[in-house]
Formats: sequence, structure tokens, C-alpha cells
Amino acid sequence: ADVKAAGGNAQIVTADFGSLGSVAQMASEVASKGPLDLAILNAGLCKDCIGFTDEGFEMTPDGFELHIQVNHLAHQLLVERLLESNTLNKKSRVVSVS
Repeated sequence: ADVKAAGGNAQIVTADFGSLGSVAQMASEVASKGPLDLAILNAGLCKDCIGFTDEGFEMTPDGFELHIQVNHLAHQLLVERLLESNTLNKKSRVVSVS
């Protein structure tokens, strides 16, 4: 069903999940728009699909292995920031499809 036709409002917001600063900035942007009924976390990475290159694990500038940060830590940071700002509440739904 079309979200707008059903009386809803949907927006796509993007960030570089390889940068926790970018994720924090995204959380602030989302929080400035008001409370959320639904957050769909749809970020995932499978670079080389085994987590390392010939030189070893690929690390982010934040100091974490790239796959762990993009697929897990960034989602956690986003949800924590949205909860802290009351953008997400007890009635909100969070769906993670990483």
C-alpha cells in the first residue's frame, strides 16, 4: 500500500555506517523531525564476505572492524541516540534487516 495514500509519511534517510560520526549526525537529523512510529534499519556489508583482506581485517577510522561496525555497531548507536532523544518510544517499532 502507498504510505501517503494511507495517511502516513515516509522518509528515507541515509548515512555512512562506516563512520559513527555520520550515524550520530543522522540520528540528530531524524530526531529533529519528531517521533517515529517505525524505524527500518537496512544497512549491511559483505565485503569479501569473510571480513579480511590480504593485509588483515579492514578497520574503520573509529577503530572497529568494518563489517562489525556497519552491520551491528552503527545500528546500535542509531537506536540508542533515537531512544535518548525520545524519537523512539515504547510504541515505536524497530526492524533491523542487516
